[in-house]
Amino acid sequence: LDALAAERDAALEDVKRVATRNEALTRAIVALRRNELKLLKKARKATLERCEFSCHAEKLAEERDRYKAKAEHIATEREAFRSERDRLGEMCREVRGQRTQLGRENERLKLTVDSMTTALNDANTRSTEASCGNRCSSNGCNKDG
Repeated sequence: LDALAAERDAALEDVKRVATRNEALTRAIVALRRNELKLLKKARKATLERCEFSCHAEKLAEERDRYKAKAEHIATEREAFRSERDRLGEMCREVRGQRTQLGRENERLKLTVDSMTTALNDANTRSTEASCGNRCSSNGCNKDG
């Protein structure tokens, strides 16, 4: 009987030890589960932040691409304007050259007209004098002829 009582006491002691160990393991499991939930929550938050960051990065990339396309368009327009400016500059040089040439031609024509006018006036004067001289000799005019 004493052996049974000792065995029973040993078994009770083992049950208490197992119960204590079970209680400690249960607390550890609960703590681990709590930590796991916290980590899952953090992971979800990090995933959400990563998604938000990814979305933001995509929007920034799209904006960068828009600005890049706009810059390329502006560069193309600037090159077109530069080309047009160069073309107009060349035309202006040509027009200035033509204007200078026309000014010289105009000056030459003025001199020609002045020379012809002088020659015509001289011819008219001689003609008038000759005709007046013929009249004066027949009319007795006193004009110098």
